[in-house]
Amino acid sequence: MISTRFVFICLFMTMTSEVLLSPFYPQYFTNAFHVDGVMMTSFFIICCRIVVIVMTPLWGMLLKKWNVKYVVVTSLLMTALIKVILSEASTFYGFLATSLALLVFQSSLYLLYPYLVGGMKNGQKKASAATTYVFIVHTAIIVASLFGSAIIAWEMPLKVYQYFALADMVLAVWLITRKASSLKKKKHQHTFKV
Repeated sequence: MISTRFVFICLFMTMTSEVLLSPFYPQYFTNAFHVDGVMMTSFFIICCRIVVIVMTPLWGMLLKKWNVKYVVVTSLLMTALIKVILSEASTFYGFLATSLALLVFQSSLYLLYPYLVGGMKNGQKKASAATTYVFIVHTAIIVASLFGSAIIAWEMPLKVYQYFALADMVLAVWLITRKASSLKKKKHQHTFKV
């Protein structure tokens, strides 16, 4: 099972990256892409939510058949790649298409919390996890709001997604090596007993 710490760090980073620039989309779309920022922000949000609504249950079905760790590692590597592409977007429709592709994979990460809670037998642990989840989500929104206002002032604010891509890579490596280190520990214990 994926560790609780990993799930909450992953959710924190995902939520922060998603919310970071979103309050500033109307002005950013107008200034950077020379479109009607307010209208295009509405269109952008509708398209993004439709992708999440469609993809989340699909990922839910796939997670019943596939190994959760492999899905999460694949999703993190894909989100890292797509965030690098997103950081170079130069048109509104390029930004929109890349964001939608990002959400296709990011939608699987939204299921980490239900996966975590579903694996818990103890009701007290579930209540504690729910409290932590609410804390993580709201803290991510606060952090994103604080830093977003500074980042939008950058000459190239989309470059911030490269940092989030790096964070996704680190999380993927963490998950891969954690599994490998667990296997090494088991082998070492086995040889010690013999």
